[in-house]
Amino acid sequence: MNNQPNKLTYEELQGIAGGLKQQNDHLQKELNALRQYVSEQQTQSIFAYLNEANKILERAELFDTEFIGIVLDDIKRIMTALRQIIVPDNKEEQDGGESSSAN
Repeated sequence: MNNQPNKLTYEELQGIAGGLKQQNDHLQKELNALRQYVSEQQTQSIFAYLNEANKILERAELFDTEFIGIVLDDIKRIMTALRQIIVPDNKEEQDGGESSSAN
């Protein structure tokens, strides 16, 4: 019995490395597609929630003020988060803070 591991040739190692690279490339594409799908689903969920929140506010007289306050807080948090994605903080700094004083 030989306890030494089998040594691979350079060509065999290249073949294995090439196969692993192809597998990695394929998995990266799958991961990117899944990330895109999740992002789209999150966006749809956010806008569906905002739509429902708007309907609640249109009929605010049917709900107690505490619940309306919660809905308004949710809308503020969502809109603030979306604004930070669309207009990052460094953009405001580049503008000299003009965009925040325009409110």
